[in-house]
Amino acid sequence: MPSFESQPLFWSRKRPDDRYIILKRKWEEGELSQEEFFELLDLEFQKFLKENPPIEGVFSPQEELKRIRKIENREEKKKALEDFKDKLIRQRKALAKLHRFLERTIFFNPDISKEELMKIFRKFSENYGFDSLQNQIIENMIVGYYEQRRRTLEIRQKFPDDRDLVYRLTGVRLGPHDEVKIEIGPMNLVIRVNAFNAGRLYERSENPTIEISQVPIGFASYSVEEHPIYFTVINEEGVEKYYGDPEARATKMHEYQHHKFNLYRRVWEQFKQQYEEKNRLSERLYAQYVLEKDPEKRRKIVKDYLRIQQKEALRKAKDEILAILSERSIRALKSVLDLIFFKEDSPYDYLKKERELTNYFDDPMLEEMIQEILVKEYREIIEKAVDAYAELIEKGKYSQLDANALLYDVPLENWPNMVRRLLEEKNLT
Repeated sequence: MPSFESQPLFWSRKRPDDRYIILKRKWEEGELSQEEFFELLDLEFQKFLKENPPIEGVFSPQEELKRIRKIENREEKKKALEDFKDKLIRQRKALAKLHRFLERTIFFNPDISKEELMKIFRKFSENYGFDSLQNQIIENMIVGYYEQRRRTLEIRQKFPDDRDLVYRLTGVRLGPHDEVKIEIGPMNLVIRVNAFNAGRLYERSENPTIEISQVPIGFASYSVEEHPIYFTVINEEGVEKYYGDPEARATKMHEYQHHKFNLYRRVWEQFKQQYEEKNRLSERLYAQYVLEKDPEKRRKIVKDYLRIQQKEALRKAKDEILAILSERSIRALKSVLDLIFFKEDSPYDYLKKERELTNYFDDPMLEEMIQEILVKEYREIIEKAVDAYAELIEKGKYSQLDANALLYDVPLENWPNMVRRLLEEKNLT
């Protein structure tokens, strides 16, 4: 069977560029065989190696920074930092390119063997010095994809009747005359219903992430169980009548991004357990605030608590921004940024509950800090992140898909610094 690893080094051919152009055209027209697909990936990988030189040995950013901090000689430290920045950007680009390769392979053939994805991953890891944590996260992401794919196929096989499957996933019983169609995505089920039933399913779904638009046309959610099944609901009337997209390609891609982010977070939690820690810390700080009498200590408690809430809201905002940018332009996003994140009662107003704390506590200090951290600062971080993304596209000439891959695991507050480094590497700052 043809694979990525088994392809020859096509740069040795007389006219590799001609072959690349032919394969690229066939890819865009959906006419590539699997052998040609891996040939195309190999050509792109060889080109990437030339443009982004490999890293010798293992490069762990965290460990390297610890080592640099211990260097006392000023010139030696300066040189070490320059080398660090260079390797950091090269590795970041490699991680982004790997992300794109894996995703393209999955979309080309959702049932591609796990070993094929592991071969692609190993090529990048060996050439760009991924450390043990990076390797573990990527390996677990690949394993997680196949587990999610398996569960999706199994539940479809177990419930061949579409209405029974909808009931199993959501608890909503559709009537015998309700039209419903279910498709199998890479690691999710796609449920296509009319506007009324899309609303019913939305009301009963767990943490639905709805696509922002004038007319609700789709959302992503998952079943409530130990091993959840991801699903996307499409409002057939909305996508066809208002957007002229009967196949709902853009909506499916948007909501798929949410499923992908859910998978990434589940994997990351295995190493960091950040959400359990966050929840325990939030509860502890809240109790301390109620009991503490000293004004300065109360101020610090409030600040710590609000920072945790802000961080969680920014994580959700980043996921939504990247999902939107998977199917809309950065200009389109900027035109509706206020409507999405800063308008009261928006489905993306992630901090409404925290801002309403002032209704329960008569505390001017609390009100002041909510305005500073959850309103002003929160808005500034999102706006600066989106501006930085636009600069990456406009100055750096990256495609939005490549920009998404470069930034998907970077917190929003760090986007401006990451973009600056990427542009510096191209001498564009």
